[in-house]
Amino acid sequence: MFLKNQIGIRAGKAEGFLAIMLLLLNLSTAYAQRQIDPVEITEKEKETLLVELSGLTNDQKSELDKIYDKVAKDLENVMNSSSDRSKKRSELQKVEEEKESVLKETLTSEQYAEYEKIKEKRKSEMRSRRRR
Repeated sequence: MFLKNQIGIRAGKAEGFLAIMLLLLNLSTAYAQRQIDPVEITEKEKETLLVELSGLTNDQKSELDKIYDKVAKDLENVMNSSSDRSKKRSELQKVEEEKESVLKETLTSEQYAEYEKIKEKRKSEMRSRRRR
């Protein structure tokens, strides 16, 4: 709430901004330590969706493969770029927004609602891990 009031961002935008910041922090830390890479992150997210989303058709599964392959390449490009942290954050936000847009087109409204719940659960888990 403090962050939202301080920088004057609407609630939805602030949550998106927070998610991007957490993703950037996790990616840059993990990438720098060579523990995990963007391909691994996107692969885990894709596998979670394939398991947890109900009623995916074969066409949707194929489309998810394409979406997450592109996201992995885009994330690798951002992480390997020599851009400063601010520019990387902006580029990561763009990748995330593009992914969200394509997912919304690919999934049914019910599946997208499930996806949103999965995403919130994942954010909550990340926050609780960071507090330990």
